[in-house]
Amino acid sequence: MKRISSIIPAVATVAFLFQSCATLKPLAKSVSEPDYNKRITVTEPQYKKVPNAIGYVVDLAFPVAGAVAGMYLPAIVSYDESTGGTVPMEAGNIALGALAGLGVANVANGIAGYGAIVDAGNHAQWVRKACGSDYIVLSDKDNVIKLISKAAESSFSVKNQEDVEDFLAAFPGSAYSASVFDQAMAVIPRTSYPWLIDRFPGQEFTMKAKTEYVKGARGFSELDDALKLYGAETGLNASPTKENLYFAFVKDYSGAINFNQRFPRTELSRKALGVALASNPSASQIESLQYAYGDAFNLTAKDFEEMGGDAARNYYQAMYTKEKVSTEGDFHKFVEKYAWIEFPGKKDQVLEKAWDFAYDRVTDGKDAFYAVRDIYKRSYAKKLGLDKNYVYDWAIDKTARTIHDGISILNHYAQSSLSPDFARWFDAEHTAGQVESKGEIKFVVYGEVKNSSKFDVPLDLEMAVDVINVHDVNLNAGGGLLGTLISAGAAAMGHKEELYKKVENIVYSFPQLDAGQTDYFAFVIDLGEGMMASGLNLGDRLKVASHLAIGTINYNPKVRSGRPSEEQIARQYEAMSIASHGLPKGKVIDLDNLSWLWGEGYSTLDQGYYNAEGAKIKAREEAERAAKEEAENYNHCRVHLRFKDGQVLSNESFVAGDDSGLFFNESYTFKTDSDGYADMRWPKANGPIVSIGVSMKLFEHFDYVVKDLHIVDGGFYEIILDQ
Repeated sequence: MKRISSIIPAVATVAFLFQSCATLKPLAKSVSEPDYNKRITVTEPQYKKVPNAIGYVVDLAFPVAGAVAGMYLPAIVSYDESTGGTVPMEAGNIALGALAGLGVANVANGIAGYGAIVDAGNHAQWVRKACGSDYIVLSDKDNVIKLISKAAESSFSVKNQEDVEDFLAAFPGSAYSASVFDQAMAVIPRTSYPWLIDRFPGQEFTMKAKTEYVKGARGFSELDDALKLYGAETGLNASPTKENLYFAFVKDYSGAINFNQRFPRTELSRKALGVALASNPSASQIESLQYAYGDAFNLTAKDFEEMGGDAARNYYQAMYTKEKVSTEGDFHKFVEKYAWIEFPGKKDQVLEKAWDFAYDRVTDGKDAFYAVRDIYKRSYAKKLGLDKNYVYDWAIDKTARTIHDGISILNHYAQSSLSPDFARWFDAEHTAGQVESKGEIKFVVYGEVKNSSKFDVPLDLEMAVDVINVHDVNLNAGGGLLGTLISAGAAAMGHKEELYKKVENIVYSFPQLDAGQTDYFAFVIDLGEGMMASGLNLGDRLKVASHLAIGTINYNPKVRSGRPSEEQIARQYEAMSIASHGLPKGKVIDLDNLSWLWGEGYSTLDQGYYNAEGAKIKAREEAERAAKEEAENYNHCRVHLRFKDGQVLSNESFVAGDDSGLFFNESYTFKTDSDGYADMRWPKANGPIVSIGVSMKLFEHFDYVVKDLHIVDGGFYEIILDQ
């Protein structure tokens, strides 16, 4: 044993000499999976000491050396009972030596630090040990290392700005930079383009980002800033490109003001004004536009060819305000001055304004009608397309609308033919039993109507009314849960209304309702025989009633043409009588100052201008009278002038007159249309036209028939009379 114990210190000494038998194995607390760009994150990088090849040999050498040493130790003996002596055990010495050597090896391993965790220290060295040259360090902070594989360069994908930063950090000057840049443009916002451009300084492929950054500006201020950055190098500072970029922001009044400040007196500045005018600016905004544009605000018809109708309409209104039109005379001068401005609906707008001026100054509405009706005679009428028929129809319609809008119902009331018994039963308490109101079902609706217009009009007041059936359920079921539930159910059914019948086209006619006059009206609604109302009362516990009533009433005033029938007048007398004296079994209704008299004083509007039908009849009659007068007093002849070969003498002026001097000395000039036709008209008092000159060339006399032909310039002219 003495020799083994002397070996162990020696072995320990050897262990210390063999510290190089240990290796540092890289490891970490956590390592992430590679992401879409083959990046990994290492948390808390470390080393673990493990034996290397020499260490494993040394570990084996210790027990071998112990076994060898055991061979030289005093032999372990065992007692042999058969001989009573001892027997040496050399194998035991060997085993004991090997075991001692193994123990020494373990002690040596412990001293060498096998299995110990060691801080990584230099992370770059740790990366080289752990990853070799395949990975690049992107960041190393707070014991966390971010790595990227070199293989990611060719397939690098950009999803955010961090990706761009990582690419540039790992692969500066990469051949794949253009691809990464394009990807970045697609995923980052336009506002980050300057950041992106700065990351790739001097690269040609950044020019598209600079261009898009300028063109993608969302307003005047953004475009100002963008052009300061990249306008010069992109060429977008040059005209007309720059002007067009700013013009894209012109959507309304403020855009036009901004644009005109930058590009005054340009073609696009006028277009900007058109955009502003088309956006329905306020009066104050239009005034600002006038101030900002100065003389350039004076537009022409050509300007509006591109600006459109809305701009023209608002410009017209702006000029109206600027001209300070305040009288009827001013208005017609204004319309004449700006007749060249065209926009949809102008004709009606002019007529509407003319009506307002005329109607305000007159006391009799007919004068307003006449004033507007005669507009077709004004010098601007043809330019505006205000021909006689259009103006007449508009004035007729406007008159009808003015009268309609001026008729109002001041008060109206309704009374039914309910029996007094039902009324008393319905209002009373403690009346058990059942009650019904049968018989003739009648209602009277009456009230007052006022004519607030300036027209004295014969009036038909049409009425449409809903007769409804009203159901009422009242329940007093007493206390307790049952009573409460029953009462709640009855309350849900309590009051309901449903349409019983719609009555329409009831008419009350006034001989004439003067301007400002208020008069009475009355309608009787007779639904024939039937049940007007019924009710059931069970000791005031349950009360159910149903009765007819008047619901919604609609009135439609119309100007009447013609006298009502005698049957209609009789019905109105009956209605007024009932309204005065009450329905059978009903309450008496008192109407004061009834004014209803049909007699010799009855009149209609003989001018025929208060309704469309009457006015059109009047216009037709006037046309017929004019035609009759024309036929009685004038000669008419329709001619066709042409060459003998069939070529027509189109759009040619010719003179017709009495060359002989036997009838009259006057002559008349006519013109053929594109087909060579002309309508000739002259007073019968002057007799027949006996000669015609064409293009200062005389033609032979004719008296509704061709008498002769003259050769002029080698060609034959024919005069063919259609009459």
